[in-house]
Amino acid sequence: MRRTRFMSLLFLALSLAFLGVQDFRWALQLATLGLPVFFQPESRLLRSLLPSEGQVRALRQEAEQSGNAEQLAFAALHWPYQEREEGFRVAEQAVARDPKLTWIYYQVAGRYPQQWKEAPVADRLRAWVQQLESFDPDNAVPALFGAELIRERTSDWPSYGQPRESIRKYLAGQTEWRAAMERAFQRPRLDEYGVRRFELERRVPQERGWATPPVVVFYVATYHLPSLLNIREFADFKANYLGRQAQQAGRMKEAIKTYNETVAFGRRLRQDGPFLIEQLIGTAVEIIGSEPLIEALKKEGRTDEAALAALGLSEIRTRRAGFFTREPLLRSSVPYWSAVLVHLFTLLVILFGVLTVASVVYVNAKRWIRPERRGRLYQVMTIAENYLPILLFVSCIGLYLLYTPYGNNFRYYLAVKEPIHQLEPLILNIFPFWGALPGFMHLPVERPFWDYVPWAVLALVVVVALAAWDEWRVRKQRRGPQAQQAQP
Repeated sequence: MRRTRFMSLLFLALSLAFLGVQDFRWALQLATLGLPVFFQPESRLLRSLLPSEGQVRALRQEAEQSGNAEQLAFAALHWPYQEREEGFRVAEQAVARDPKLTWIYYQVAGRYPQQWKEAPVADRLRAWVQQLESFDPDNAVPALFGAELIRERTSDWPSYGQPRESIRKYLAGQTEWRAAMERAFQRPRLDEYGVRRFELERRVPQERGWATPPVVVFYVATYHLPSLLNIREFADFKANYLGRQAQQAGRMKEAIKTYNETVAFGRRLRQDGPFLIEQLIGTAVEIIGSEPLIEALKKEGRTDEAALAALGLSEIRTRRAGFFTREPLLRSSVPYWSAVLVHLFTLLVILFGVLTVASVVYVNAKRWIRPERRGRLYQVMTIAENYLPILLFVSCIGLYLLYTPYGNNFRYYLAVKEPIHQLEPLILNIFPFWGALPGFMHLPVERPFWDYVPWAVLALVVVVALAAWDEWRVRKQRRGPQAQQAQP
Protein backbone atom coordinates (compact mmCIF):
# COMPACT_ATOMS: atom_id res chain seq x y z
CA MET A 1 0.00 0.00 0.00
CA ARG A 2 1.33 3.41 -0.96
CA ARG A 3 2.37 5.59 1.98
CA THR A 4 -0.01 8.39 1.00
CA ARG A 5 -2.90 5.95 0.66
CA PHE A 6 -2.11 4.43 4.05
CA MET A 7 -2.01 7.90 5.64
CA SER A 8 -5.29 8.92 4.03
CA LEU A 9 -7.02 5.76 5.27
CA LEU A 10 -5.54 6.26 8.73
CA PHE A 11 -6.79 9.83 9.03
CA LEU A 12 -10.17 8.86 7.59
CA ALA A 13 -10.50 6.09 10.18
CA LEU A 14 -9.44 8.46 12.98
CA SER A 15 -12.04 10.98 11.81
CA LEU A 16 -14.82 8.38 11.70
CA ALA A 17 -13.84 7.26 15.21
CA PHE A 18 -15.06 10.63 16.53
CA LEU A 19 -18.62 9.55 15.71
CA GLY A 20 -18.35 7.10 18.57
CA VAL A 21 -17.71 9.94 21.03
CA GLN A 22 -20.86 11.30 22.67
CA ASP A 23 -19.66 14.91 22.91
CA PHE A 24 -18.76 14.95 19.22
CA ARG A 25 -22.22 13.75 18.18
CA TRP A 26 -23.84 16.33 20.47
CA ALA A 27 -21.67 19.06 18.94
CA LEU A 28 -22.80 18.14 15.43
CA GLN A 29 -26.45 18.06 16.50
CA LEU A 30 -26.46 21.34 18.40
CA ALA A 31 -24.35 23.32 15.96
CA THR A 32 -26.51 22.18 13.05
CA LEU A 33 -29.64 23.16 14.99
CA GLY A 34 -28.07 26.54 15.65
CA LEU A 35 -27.86 27.36 11.96
CA PRO A 36 -30.75 29.71 11.05
CA VAL A 37 -32.01 27.41 8.30
CA PHE A 38 -32.49 24.54 10.75
CA PHE A 39 -33.33 26.17 14.08
CA GLN A 40 -37.11 25.88 13.85
CA PRO A 41 -39.37 23.90 16.18
CA GLU A 42 -40.95 22.10 13.23
CA SER A 43 -37.66 21.19 11.52
CA ARG A 44 -37.20 17.54 10.60
CA LEU A 45 -33.77 17.44 12.21
CA LEU A 46 -35.11 18.60 15.57
CA ARG A 47 -38.04 16.21 15.45
CA SER A 48 -35.65 13.35 14.76
CA LEU A 49 -33.71 14.16 17.94
CA LEU A 50 -36.75 14.39 20.25
CA PRO A 51 -38.54 11.33 21.67
CA SER A 52 -40.99 10.12 19.03
CA GLU A 53 -44.76 9.94 19.44
CA GLY A 54 -44.45 6.17 19.62
CA GLN A 55 -41.96 6.38 22.45
CA VAL A 56 -44.21 8.76 24.40
CA ARG A 57 -47.21 6.45 23.92
CA ALA A 58 -45.15 3.45 25.03
CA LEU A 59 -44.02 5.41 28.11
CA ARG A 60 -47.62 6.13 29.04
CA GLN A 61 -48.59 2.48 28.65
CA GLU A 62 -45.72 1.34 30.86
CA ALA A 63 -46.48 4.06 33.42
CA GLU A 64 -50.13 2.99 33.62
CA GLN A 65 -49.09 -0.59 34.26
CA SER A 66 -46.43 0.29 36.83
CA GLY A 67 -48.30 3.21 38.43
CA ASN A 68 -45.42 5.63 37.80
CA ALA A 69 -47.02 9.08 38.11
CA GLU A 70 -43.89 10.99 37.06
CA GLN A 71 -43.70 9.13 33.77
CA LEU A 72 -47.38 9.86 33.17
CA ALA A 73 -46.71 13.54 33.86
CA PHE A 74 -43.83 13.52 31.38
CA ALA A 75 -46.06 11.87 28.79
CA ALA A 76 -48.73 14.52 29.33
CA LEU A 77 -46.21 17.32 28.82
CA HIS A 78 -45.09 15.81 25.50
CA TRP A 79 -48.19 14.08 24.24
CA PRO A 80 -48.79 14.50 20.46
CA TYR A 81 -49.98 18.08 20.04
CA GLN A 82 -52.86 17.20 17.75
CA GLU A 83 -54.37 14.90 20.42
CA ARG A 84 -55.12 17.65 22.92
CA GLU A 85 -57.99 15.99 24.79
CA GLU A 86 -56.04 12.79 25.27
CA GLY A 87 -53.08 14.79 26.54
CA PHE A 88 -55.37 16.46 29.07
CA ARG A 89 -56.59 13.04 30.22
CA VAL A 90 -53.03 11.82 30.67
CA ALA A 91 -52.31 14.87 32.85
CA GLU A 92 -55.35 14.15 34.99
CA GLN A 93 -54.25 10.51 35.29
CA ALA A 94 -50.86 11.63 36.61
CA VAL A 95 -52.39 14.02 39.16
CA ALA A 96 -54.91 11.38 40.29
CA ARG A 97 -52.02 9.02 41.05
CA ASP A 98 -49.88 11.69 42.73
CA PRO A 99 -51.52 15.01 43.74
CA LYS A 100 -48.04 16.52 44.24
CA LEU A 101 -47.89 16.71 40.44
CA THR A 102 -50.89 19.08 40.22
CA TRP A 103 -48.49 21.77 39.02
CA ILE A 104 -48.29 20.07 35.58
CA TYR A 105 -51.77 21.43 34.80
CA TYR A 106 -50.28 24.88 34.27
CA GLN A 107 -47.52 23.67 31.97
CA VAL A 108 -49.78 21.30 30.00
CA ALA A 109 -52.34 24.07 29.47
CA GLY A 110 -49.51 26.32 28.29
CA ARG A 111 -49.08 24.14 25.20
CA TYR A 112 -52.46 25.33 23.84
CA PRO A 113 -52.83 29.09 24.52
CA GLN A 114 -54.43 29.68 21.11
CA GLN A 115 -57.24 27.25 22.03
CA TRP A 116 -58.14 28.70 25.43
CA LYS A 117 -61.05 30.58 23.81
CA GLU A 118 -62.84 27.34 23.00
CA ALA A 119 -65.61 26.73 25.55
CA PRO A 120 -64.77 23.07 26.36
CA VAL A 121 -61.10 23.92 26.85
CA ALA A 122 -61.89 26.99 28.96
CA ASP A 123 -64.25 25.01 31.21
CA ARG A 124 -61.64 22.35 31.82
CA LEU A 125 -58.88 24.86 32.48
CA ARG A 126 -61.04 26.78 34.97
CA ALA A 127 -61.36 23.56 36.93
CA TRP A 128 -57.60 23.20 36.77
CA VAL A 129 -57.18 26.75 38.08
CA GLN A 130 -59.29 25.87 41.14
CA GLN A 131 -57.22 22.76 41.75
CA LEU A 132 -54.00 24.77 41.46
CA GLU A 133 -55.34 27.38 43.90
CA SER A 134 -56.04 24.65 46.45
CA PHE A 135 -52.75 22.86 45.73
CA ASP A 136 -50.54 25.98 45.98
CA PRO A 137 -52.46 28.75 47.81
CA ASP A 138 -49.40 30.93 48.47
CA ASN A 139 -48.35 31.02 44.82
CA ALA A 140 -49.34 33.90 42.53
CA VAL A 141 -49.23 31.78 39.36
CA PRO A 142 -52.62 30.01 39.73
CA ALA A 143 -54.33 33.39 40.04
CA LEU A 144 -52.33 34.71 37.07
CA PHE A 145 -53.43 31.63 35.13
CA GLY A 146 -57.05 32.40 35.93
CA ALA A 147 -56.63 36.01 34.81
CA GLU A 148 -55.09 34.85 31.52
CA LEU A 149 -58.14 32.66 30.88
CA ILE A 150 -60.47 35.59 31.52
CA ARG A 151 -58.52 37.79 29.13
CA GLU A 152 -58.45 35.17 26.39
CA ARG A 153 -62.21 34.70 26.67
CA THR A 154 -62.89 38.45 26.38
CA SER A 155 -63.24 39.44 22.74
CA ASP A 156 -63.05 43.25 23.02
CA TRP A 157 -59.86 43.49 25.07
CA PRO A 158 -57.84 46.53 23.92
CA SER A 159 -54.72 45.68 21.96
CA TYR A 160 -51.25 46.53 23.20
CA GLY A 161 -50.13 49.98 22.09
CA GLN A 162 -53.39 51.84 22.69
CA PRO A 163 -53.23 54.95 24.92
CA ARG A 164 -52.63 53.90 28.50
CA GLU A 165 -55.44 56.04 29.82
CA SER A 166 -58.00 54.28 27.66
CA ILE A 167 -56.63 50.87 28.71
CA ARG A 168 -56.85 51.85 32.39
CA LYS A 169 -60.49 52.90 31.98
CA TYR A 170 -61.27 49.63 30.25
CA LEU A 171 -59.57 47.59 32.98
CA ALA A 172 -61.59 49.43 35.63
CA GLY A 173 -64.68 47.62 34.34
CA GLN A 174 -63.07 44.16 34.25
CA THR A 175 -63.93 43.24 37.83
CA GLU A 176 -63.37 39.48 37.50
CA TRP A 177 -59.96 39.93 35.86
CA ARG A 178 -58.99 42.57 38.41
CA ALA A 179 -59.95 40.29 41.29
CA ALA A 180 -57.77 37.48 39.91
CA MET A 181 -54.82 39.81 39.37
CA GLU A 182 -55.27 41.34 42.84
CA ARG A 183 -55.10 37.86 44.37
CA ALA A 184 -51.89 37.24 42.45
CA PHE A 185 -50.32 40.49 43.67
CA GLN A 186 -51.19 39.59 47.27
CA ARG A 187 -49.53 36.16 47.20
CA PRO A 188 -46.15 35.90 48.95
CA ARG A 189 -44.54 33.66 46.31
CA LEU A 190 -44.28 33.35 42.53
CA ASP A 191 -43.42 30.00 40.95
CA GLU A 192 -44.43 29.11 37.39
CA TYR A 193 -43.10 25.57 38.00
CA GLY A 194 -40.27 25.87 35.50
CA VAL A 195 -37.69 24.46 37.92
CA ARG A 196 -40.00 21.59 38.92
CA ARG A 197 -40.58 20.80 35.26
CA PHE A 198 -36.86 20.86 34.54
CA GLU A 199 -36.18 18.44 37.38
CA LEU A 200 -38.88 16.11 36.02
CA GLU A 201 -37.61 16.42 32.45
CA ARG A 202 -34.04 15.61 33.38
CA ARG A 203 -35.01 12.67 35.58
CA VAL A 204 -37.39 10.76 33.28
CA PRO A 205 -35.32 11.17 30.08
CA GLN A 206 -32.24 9.94 31.93
CA GLU A 207 -34.15 6.83 32.94
CA ARG A 208 -35.17 6.25 29.30
CA GLY A 209 -31.88 7.23 27.67
CA TRP A 210 -33.37 10.31 26.00
CA ALA A 211 -31.39 12.98 27.85
CA THR A 212 -29.34 14.81 25.23
CA PRO A 213 -28.52 18.55 24.98
CA PRO A 214 -30.89 19.20 22.02
CA VAL A 215 -33.77 17.55 23.89
CA VAL A 216 -33.20 19.44 27.14
CA VAL A 217 -32.62 22.79 25.40
CA PHE A 218 -35.83 22.42 23.40
CA TYR A 219 -37.83 21.45 26.49
CA VAL A 220 -36.59 24.43 28.53
CA ALA A 221 -37.14 26.84 25.62
CA THR A 222 -40.82 25.83 25.41
CA TYR A 223 -41.76 26.29 29.09
CA HIS A 224 -44.93 28.28 29.62
CA LEU A 225 -44.54 31.59 31.47
CA PRO A 226 -47.22 33.82 33.01
CA SER A 227 -48.58 36.53 30.74
CA LEU A 228 -46.07 39.30 31.30
CA LEU A 229 -48.33 41.74 29.44
CA ASN A 230 -51.09 41.01 31.95
CA ILE A 231 -48.70 41.66 34.81
CA ARG A 232 -47.39 44.91 33.40
CA GLU A 233 -50.84 46.25 32.53
CA PHE A 234 -52.22 45.46 35.97
CA ALA A 235 -49.17 47.01 37.66
CA ASP A 236 -49.75 50.19 35.67
CA PHE A 237 -53.49 50.10 36.49
CA LYS A 238 -52.85 49.45 40.17
CA ALA A 239 -50.23 52.17 40.62
CA ASN A 240 -51.31 54.85 38.14
CA TYR A 241 -55.08 54.42 38.37
CA LEU A 242 -56.08 52.96 41.74
CA GLY A 243 -53.13 54.44 43.61
CA ARG A 244 -53.46 57.88 42.01
CA GLN A 245 -57.20 57.95 42.68
CA ALA A 246 -56.66 57.12 46.34
CA GLN A 247 -53.95 59.78 46.59
CA GLN A 248 -56.11 62.45 44.95
CA ALA A 249 -58.96 61.57 47.33
CA GLY A 250 -56.63 62.10 50.30
CA ARG A 251 -56.42 58.39 51.21
CA MET A 252 -52.66 58.47 51.43
CA LYS A 253 -52.28 55.29 53.51
CA GLU A 254 -54.28 53.36 50.93
CA ALA A 255 -52.26 54.90 48.08
CA ILE A 256 -48.92 54.08 49.71
CA LYS A 257 -50.12 50.53 50.41
CA THR A 258 -51.09 50.14 46.75
CA TYR A 259 -47.70 51.39 45.55
CA ASN A 260 -45.85 49.13 47.99
CA GLU A 261 -47.81 46.08 46.82
CA THR A 262 -46.86 46.86 43.21
CA VAL A 263 -43.19 47.21 44.12
CA ALA A 264 -43.25 44.00 46.16
CA PHE A 265 -44.78 41.97 43.32
CA GLY A 266 -42.21 43.29 40.84
CA ARG A 267 -39.45 42.31 43.23
CA ARG A 268 -40.88 38.79 43.62
CA LEU A 269 -41.04 38.40 39.85
CA ARG A 270 -37.49 39.67 39.46
CA GLN A 271 -36.08 37.44 42.18
CA ASP A 272 -38.13 34.28 41.58
CA GLY A 273 -38.39 34.28 37.78
CA PRO A 274 -35.96 31.73 36.33
CA PHE A 275 -35.83 33.48 32.95
CA LEU A 276 -34.30 36.80 31.96
CA ILE A 277 -37.52 38.16 30.44
CA GLU A 278 -39.33 37.68 33.76
CA GLN A 279 -36.58 39.50 35.61
CA LEU A 280 -36.76 42.40 33.16
CA ILE A 281 -40.54 42.71 33.50
CA GLY A 282 -40.20 42.43 37.28
CA THR A 283 -37.76 45.33 37.20
CA ALA A 284 -40.21 47.37 35.09
CA VAL A 285 -43.03 46.67 37.57
CA GLU A 286 -40.83 47.79 40.47
CA ILE A 287 -40.20 51.08 38.68
CA ILE A 288 -43.92 51.54 37.96
CA GLY A 289 -44.69 51.28 41.68
CA SER A 290 -41.61 53.08 43.01
CA GLU A 291 -42.03 56.38 41.18
CA PRO A 292 -45.44 57.33 42.66
CA LEU A 293 -44.44 55.77 46.01
CA ILE A 294 -41.55 58.21 46.41
CA GLU A 295 -43.82 61.12 45.52
CA ALA A 296 -46.47 60.03 48.05
CA LEU A 297 -43.94 59.50 50.85
CA LYS A 298 -42.53 62.96 50.32
CA LYS A 299 -46.00 64.53 50.51
CA GLU A 300 -46.58 62.70 53.78
CA GLY A 301 -43.34 64.08 55.20
CA ARG A 302 -41.80 60.62 55.45
CA THR A 303 -38.52 61.82 53.99
CA ASP A 304 -36.38 58.97 55.34
CA GLU A 305 -38.62 56.36 53.73
CA ALA A 306 -38.74 58.41 50.53
CA ALA A 307 -34.94 58.59 50.43
CA LEU A 308 -34.71 54.82 50.96
CA ALA A 309 -37.25 54.19 48.21
CA ALA A 310 -35.35 56.57 45.89
CA LEU A 311 -32.16 54.65 46.59
CA GLY A 312 -33.94 51.42 45.73
CA LEU A 313 -35.29 52.95 42.52
CA SER A 314 -31.79 54.05 41.53
CA GLU A 315 -30.53 50.53 42.09
CA ILE A 316 -33.39 49.10 40.02
CA ARG A 317 -32.69 51.45 37.12
CA THR A 318 -29.01 50.61 37.25
CA ARG A 319 -29.88 46.92 37.11
CA ARG A 320 -32.23 47.48 34.18
CA ALA A 321 -29.51 49.31 32.31
CA GLY A 322 -27.29 46.32 32.98
CA PHE A 323 -24.92 45.85 35.87
CA PHE A 324 -22.19 44.77 33.47
CA THR A 325 -22.19 48.18 31.79
CA ARG A 326 -20.62 49.50 35.00
CA GLU A 327 -18.02 46.73 35.18
CA PRO A 328 -16.13 46.77 31.89
CA LEU A 329 -13.72 44.02 32.94
CA LEU A 330 -16.61 41.56 33.29
CA ARG A 331 -17.62 41.90 29.65
CA SER A 332 -16.18 39.31 27.30
CA SER A 333 -16.19 38.17 23.68
CA VAL A 334 -15.07 34.64 24.59
CA PRO A 335 -18.50 32.90 24.76
CA TYR A 336 -19.67 34.49 21.52
CA TRP A 337 -16.44 33.68 19.70
CA SER A 338 -16.44 30.12 21.06
CA ALA A 339 -19.95 29.57 19.70
CA VAL A 340 -18.92 30.96 16.30
CA LEU A 341 -15.96 28.58 16.17
CA VAL A 342 -18.13 25.58 17.08
CA HIS A 343 -20.39 26.35 14.13
CA LEU A 344 -17.44 27.04 11.84
CA PHE A 345 -15.76 23.73 12.65
CA THR A 346 -19.09 21.93 12.25
CA LEU A 347 -19.37 23.32 8.72
CA LEU A 348 -15.76 22.29 8.02
CA VAL A 349 -16.42 18.76 9.27
CA ILE A 350 -19.49 18.50 7.04
CA LEU A 351 -17.67 20.05 4.04
CA PHE A 352 -14.50 17.95 4.29
CA GLY A 353 -16.54 14.86 5.14
CA VAL A 354 -18.66 15.19 2.00
CA LEU A 355 -15.63 15.95 -0.20
CA THR A 356 -13.66 13.05 1.28
CA VAL A 357 -16.48 10.58 0.67
CA ALA A 358 -16.94 11.89 -2.88
CA SER A 359 -13.23 11.57 -3.72
CA VAL A 360 -12.93 8.08 -2.22
CA VAL A 361 -16.02 6.86 -4.06
CA TYR A 362 -14.85 8.36 -7.36
CA VAL A 363 -11.30 7.00 -7.22
CA ASN A 364 -12.41 3.50 -6.24
CA ALA A 365 -15.25 3.48 -8.77
CA LYS A 366 -12.69 4.22 -11.48
CA ARG A 367 -11.28 0.71 -11.01
CA TRP A 368 -14.39 -0.73 -12.67
CA ILE A 369 -15.95 2.14 -14.60
CA ARG A 370 -13.89 3.15 -17.67
CA PRO A 371 -10.55 2.55 -15.92
CA GLU A 372 -8.61 3.33 -19.12
CA ARG A 373 -9.68 6.99 -19.00
CA ARG A 374 -7.89 8.74 -16.18
CA GLY A 375 -7.73 12.41 -16.98
CA ARG A 376 -7.22 15.57 -14.96
CA LEU A 377 -10.35 15.03 -12.84
CA TYR A 378 -9.02 11.64 -11.76
CA GLN A 379 -5.70 13.21 -10.81
CA VAL A 380 -7.46 15.91 -8.78
CA MET A 381 -9.64 13.34 -7.02
CA THR A 382 -6.59 11.19 -6.26
CA ILE A 383 -4.85 14.12 -4.62
CA ALA A 384 -8.06 14.98 -2.73
CA GLU A 385 -8.37 11.39 -1.51
CA ASN A 386 -4.85 11.62 -0.11
CA TYR A 387 -5.10 14.95 1.68
CA LEU A 388 -8.77 15.69 2.48
CA PRO A 389 -8.87 13.09 5.31
CA ILE A 390 -6.13 15.08 7.05
CA LEU A 391 -8.22 18.24 6.87
CA LEU A 392 -11.27 16.29 8.05
CA PHE A 393 -9.34 14.91 11.01
CA VAL A 394 -8.07 18.36 12.02
CA SER A 395 -11.62 19.75 11.79
CA CYS A 396 -12.94 16.90 13.96
CA ILE A 397 -10.31 17.56 16.61
CA GLY A 398 -11.12 21.28 16.61
CA LEU A 399 -14.87 20.71 16.94
CA TYR A 400 -14.42 18.15 19.70
CA LEU A 401 -12.09 20.35 21.77
CA LEU A 402 -14.29 23.43 21.35
CA TYR A 403 -17.51 21.64 22.34
CA THR A 404 -16.13 19.63 25.29
CA PRO A 405 -16.85 22.38 27.89
CA TYR A 406 -20.49 22.51 26.75
CA GLY A 407 -20.81 18.74 27.13
CA ASN A 408 -19.26 18.87 30.60
CA ASN A 409 -21.76 21.56 31.59
CA PHE A 410 -24.66 19.44 30.38
CA ARG A 411 -23.62 16.36 32.33
CA TYR A 412 -23.13 18.47 35.46
CA TYR A 413 -26.58 20.07 35.12
CA LEU A 414 -28.20 16.64 34.85
CA ALA A 415 -26.48 15.38 38.01
CA VAL A 416 -26.40 18.43 40.31
CA LYS A 417 -28.47 18.06 43.50
CA GLU A 418 -28.28 21.65 44.73
CA PRO A 419 -31.42 23.83 44.51
CA ILE A 420 -31.90 25.41 41.06
CA HIS A 421 -33.18 28.98 40.74
CA GLN A 422 -32.18 30.18 37.25
CA LEU A 423 -32.84 28.28 34.00
CA GLU A 424 -31.52 30.85 31.52
CA PRO A 425 -27.84 29.92 32.06
CA LEU A 426 -28.62 26.29 31.26
CA ILE A 427 -29.48 27.15 27.65
CA LEU A 428 -26.56 29.54 27.22
CA ASN A 429 -24.04 27.11 28.71
CA ILE A 430 -24.95 23.93 26.82
CA PHE A 431 -26.06 25.37 23.48
CA PRO A 432 -23.32 27.25 21.56
CA PHE A 433 -25.43 30.24 20.54
CA TRP A 434 -23.65 32.57 18.16
CA GLY A 435 -26.30 35.25 17.74
CA ALA A 436 -28.61 35.19 20.76
CA LEU A 437 -26.45 36.01 23.76
CA PRO A 438 -27.53 38.92 26.00
CA GLY A 439 -25.73 41.96 24.70
CA PHE A 440 -25.05 43.45 28.14
CA MET A 441 -23.12 40.33 29.17
CA HIS A 442 -20.92 39.73 26.16
CA LEU A 443 -18.96 41.93 23.85
CA PRO A 444 -19.67 41.39 20.15
CA VAL A 445 -16.88 40.17 17.90
CA GLU A 446 -16.59 43.07 15.49
CA ARG A 447 -15.00 42.54 12.05
CA PRO A 448 -12.67 39.74 13.22
CA PHE A 449 -10.91 39.45 9.83
CA TRP A 450 -10.85 43.13 8.96
CA ASP A 451 -7.17 43.62 9.79
CA TYR A 452 -6.27 40.30 8.21
CA VAL A 453 -7.83 40.88 4.79
CA PRO A 454 -5.22 43.40 3.43
CA TRP A 455 -2.36 41.12 4.40
CA ALA A 456 -4.14 38.10 2.97
CA VAL A 457 -4.68 39.93 -0.33
CA LEU A 458 -1.03 40.98 -0.39
CA ALA A 459 0.08 37.40 0.27
CA LEU A 460 -2.20 36.14 -2.49
CA VAL A 461 -0.82 38.69 -4.95
CA VAL A 462 2.76 37.71 -4.08
CA VAL A 463 2.02 34.00 -4.47
CA VAL A 464 0.27 34.52 -7.81
CA ALA A 465 3.14 36.71 -9.02
CA LEU A 466 5.74 34.12 -8.02
CA ALA A 467 3.72 31.34 -9.65
CA ALA A 468 3.38 33.40 -12.85
CA TRP A 469 7.10 34.19 -12.85
CA ASP A 470 7.98 30.52 -12.34
CA GLU A 471 5.64 29.46 -15.14
CA TRP A 472 7.17 32.09 -17.43
CA ARG A 473 10.69 30.89 -16.57
CA VAL A 474 9.85 27.24 -17.26
CA ARG A 475 8.25 28.07 -20.59
CA LYS A 476 11.24 30.19 -21.57
CA GLN A 477 13.59 27.31 -20.81
CA ARG A 478 11.48 24.98 -22.94
CA ARG A 479 11.41 27.41 -25.85
CA GLY A 480 15.23 27.63 -25.89
CA PRO A 481 15.91 24.03 -27.05
CA GLN A 482 12.94 24.14 -29.40
CA ALA A 483 14.37 27.26 -31.09
CA GLN A 484 17.79 25.60 -31.50
CA GLN A 485 16.22 22.51 -33.10
CA ALA A 486 14.30 24.70 -35.50
CA GLN A 487 17.54 26.25 -36.88
CA PRO A 488 18.90 24.56 -40.10
